[in-house]
Amino acid sequence: MKKILVAILALTTALSMTACSGSKPAEQETSSAGEASSAVSESSSEASSEEPSSEQSEAPAGDTTPEQAAAAAFDAFKALDQEKIAEYFIGGENVNLSNMSPVADGEKLSKLFVENFSYELGEVTEDGDSAVIKTKVTNANMSTLFNDLMAFAMEQAVTGETDEAKINQAVEDKVIELVGTAKENPVTAEVDVRLTKANGVWKVEMDENLLDAVMGGLVSGMAEMMEQMAGALTSAAE
Repeated sequence: MKKILVAILALTTALSMTACSGSKPAEQETSSAGEASSAVSESSSEASSEEPSSEQSEAPAGDTTPEQAAAAAFDAFKALDQEKIAEYFIGGENVNLSNMSPVADGEKLSKLFVENFSYELGEVTEDGDSAVIKTKVTNANMSTLFNDLMAFAMEQAVTGETDEAKINQAVEDKVIELVGTAKENPVTAEVDVRLTKANGVWKVEMDENLLDAVMGGLVSGMAEMMEQMAGALTSAAE
């Protein structure tokens, strides 16, 4: 069970590393503008072709635009493409998705959390080497998923089952069930996607609001649950 919970936390924690780095200036890139635009055009084809914004990831020769960089960044997230995440998110080099490899079905579960992700880029405001894009981010509504999963884990604990493989399978099945229910009730958040330009390459800042949006409210849901637990422990100690 712990391994499954770690798998869920691993993706969120990995992406939160970019949020922690988001307030820092973008590092200078050594690649040329031509290489940058080539990287954009190679963005994952896993993002739905029905999304008008996905087409913007195919950058022409020359510098990337904020829209192209944002599209490439979101397509990388959808594909769990660590190389592209490092290229198009500020602090993305801190993301190490390989940390999930030792975790039981970590990659499978991570893909489960991004398969319903989509985005729609809107109005762009540029100011020198900074830009803001009004963006609609949609994913399965996972705001209560972690709370529901913890409740299920507690139910499993009182069954007396000691076979770790069976427990992990039960929890994994529950995660799949919960995400399946969550995607029937998608949630869309409107966020300001902030970008910074360095050497002709625009990079996305993964701040807390954007992180929560791309994860379908999972982050704020976890934080709320932790606050409730902390409050309950404080009350019990008084």
